[in-house]
Amino acid sequence: MCGPSFGHIALTGETPRRMLSSYNERRDALKITRIALILLLGIMLTSGIACGGGGEPSPTPTSTPTTYEWTLTQLTFSGGQDEWPSISADGTKIAFMSWVKDDDSEIFIVNSDGGGLTQLTSNTVEDWYPSINADGTKIAFMSLVDNHRFEIFIVNSDGSGLTQLTSNTVSDGMPSLSDDGIKIAFVSYVDGDGEIFIVNSDGSGLTQLTSNTIDDDLPSISADGTKIAFTSFVDDDDSEIFIVNSDGSGLTQLTSNPVEGWTPSISADGMKIAFMSIEFVDYEISIEDSEIFIVNSDGSGLTQLTFSGGQAVFPSISADGTKIVFLSLVDDDDPEIFIINSDGSGLTQLTSNTVSDSMPSISADGTKIAFYSIADNGHPIFLLELIP
Repeated sequence: MCGPSFGHIALTGETPRRMLSSYNERRDALKITRIALILLLGIMLTSGIACGGGGEPSPTPTSTPTTYEWTLTQLTFSGGQDEWPSISADGTKIAFMSWVKDDDSEIFIVNSDGGGLTQLTSNTVEDWYPSINADGTKIAFMSLVDNHRFEIFIVNSDGSGLTQLTSNTVSDGMPSLSDDGIKIAFVSYVDGDGEIFIVNSDGSGLTQLTSNTIDDDLPSISADGTKIAFTSFVDDDDSEIFIVNSDGSGLTQLTSNPVEGWTPSISADGMKIAFMSIEFVDYEISIEDSEIFIVNSDGSGLTQLTFSGGQAVFPSISADGTKIVFLSLVDDDDPEIFIINSDGSGLTQLTSNTVSDSMPSISADGTKIAFYSIADNGHPIFLLELIP
């Protein structure tokens, strides 16, 4: 086992003290420690240390000659920890969370030119995991309520209309907002394990989409809100990618393999799903065995896109399903942002620096990518814009 342990899951790197010190609260709030792992995995990766495997360093992804030119703009300068960016489909706004205190994160929004920085929430609890709609007018997120469980909230981009959408004795989290800002898919632990739900942005239409005795996590909703891709743990060491319609019909298992399918990202029309495949054995993760895949919504066309030798994670797919951005460790200790076409061509490294980049989020047309970077001046949000 490498690195500190969060519960019974082995983590790597310098897990933030605020996470470990309040583990018991997290355990009660999140219920399933795999979800805690997802929340921490991005931070863990940016420490530049991989877990599991051992032996020789994993090879760097082989980039084709660069086919892009781009500009890079720093959007936030607070000196704090700004994380988990979510870019609007039109590329004009980026929602993100920022740690204003050790135990208090808030939701912010900023324009893609760096203007219009606005704090949307102001409370004494943790607000996490923002998901923004297409034109950047609405943001769904999860917030810690009563210091022991998460609930789903939505807010307008000017800070008005803050509304709590769920209210349970268990945690609800991981919201994914449709382009029109009307439907939110999320995970809830109503029966002791994770199930996928959907709710309208006014709190109506709450519907449970899955019902089983296994953990369903990490929903990703299509632009029109009709399809939801998600991860389901078919057994303790094997999660697979599934898809379901927003009315609960059409539940389909898209992958079947002995490794983990995680963090699905669905295209706007719901026809393509990018995901990462990661080794997860006896509650220990091996980032060195992670690659990016894509599959069609009917289960056909399963294709491995990266052959990095591992350490390719967190894909974000463009609206038309033709481009995927992701994070990959370079020389085994330097997280950088990459882009690749959905047919496996055009692999290009977009960032190259001495700091750790993480959690890329791509606009609908695939030309703008928001991410955060761990630098000497905090965790600023950046925008990388591809030039046609």
